[in-house]
Amino acid sequence: MLLNQVDLLTPPIGLFFRGKGSHSSIASGIFTLLAYLIIAYFAVRYSLEFIRKKKPTAYFVNRHIEDAGIYNFNSTSFFHYIYLRQKKDRELLEFDFDLFRIIGFDSKSIEIFISSNPPNYEDFDHWIYGKCDIDTDTKDIKYLINIEEFSNAACLKKFYNQTTKTYYDINDTNFVAPKLLHGMTNENYNFYQIIVERCKEDNLRNLSGLGTCKSKEEIENSIENYWINIKILDNYPDVLNYNHPFTNYFYSINNGLYKHSFTAIDINFNPALLKTNYGIVFDRSKTIYTYMVDSVLRVVNNEEIELIDDEGKKYMMIIKK
Repeated sequence: MLLNQVDLLTPPIGLFFRGKGSHSSIASGIFTLLAYLIIAYFAVRYSLEFIRKKKPTAYFVNRHIEDAGIYNFNSTSFFHYIYLRQKKDRELLEFDFDLFRIIGFDSKSIEIFISSNPPNYEDFDHWIYGKCDIDTDTKDIKYLINIEEFSNAACLKKFYNQTTKTYYDINDTNFVAPKLLHGMTNENYNFYQIIVERCKEDNLRNLSGLGTCKSKEEIENSIENYWINIKILDNYPDVLNYNHPFTNYFYSINNGLYKHSFTAIDINFNPALLKTNYGIVFDRSKTIYTYMVDSVLRVVNNEEIELIDDEGKKYMMIIKK
């Protein structure tokens, strides 16, 4: 019988009986067959777990690095959009570029910006924001987007080259994306700053091809009644998920608008590096680079600042703390 042939439990005998080296039985054959099945089951199970990396081991280390690297702003890295809501009922509003404008610039332009009063944006490279487009602005992350918010929001759209005195659209080959460089502890650091301000009918607005701003009363009323919100693409680490160790989501920040004060929001990021071993027979590895929001610091300044308006008149701005 088959069970007699697979029986390994019965002890051998010194004499052969009818050509057999042991006194086999049906019971011992059944137990032997079960042992084979159990060994095969666990061999397949743990082999599949090893190959598919279902239970990876991981460890996390937080350390200082001198150079954090270079991070470009694009659809999958530091992607962000800005939108408005009513203060009273939080109703979503379409971003009106005849009420406000959004300008971005890097840290290399800070000294020029601070030293000019009023600021002359034509003296340095900068970026301006326009209406978001769900079909062109959200490559690979459309599944994360709140369509209603995004269709009413402002996105990065144009780059201004102060050498050529020209704006370049985001799809133009001459467009240069903002960058974060090396980290704040590196002497060659570079960060990115966004300013939201009242609409102004200056040369910058003419160069960007926009029309007439809305009245001062409409702008003041909007400042009284609107919240401004920004959403930034962030990454949530899940090191036990072998195939997708980082999960994308949008980090949300909201802030009020005020006529006699302004709020500075510092968003700090940590670079993240994940090294994964994926070799089965030979040791092989790959490295994933990304970032995570580390902290958000909100500061409301309290100073008296002498400014010059568009007509050349001086006035004092009182900033509340």
